[in-house]
Amino acid sequence: MCAQEVGEGGGNLSGGQQMRLSLARATYAALSEESPGLVLLDDPISALDTHLGRHVFERCICGLLRHHTVIRAIRPETRTAAFPIS
Repeated sequence: MCAQEVGEGGGNLSGGQQMRLSLARATYAALSEESPGLVLLDDPISALDTHLGRHVFERCICGLLRHHTVIRAIRPETRTAAFPIS
């Protein structure tokens, strides 16, 4: 549960919090009735630590979005055994 108020542009959030909020918005939009089934993600786990990044990857990208076409843009250093290209 988030007890922090999000200001204009999310300036009072950390990079990881901004990343999680953006991913939550993209997931919510993708799961809506009007969604075309395509999700574009720009390095969605780069601001997250390894444990949380793996959790997000497995539960959100491979879980909730499993029936959608997901295009992930990533930096080379993000590509590890923990987060394979799929």
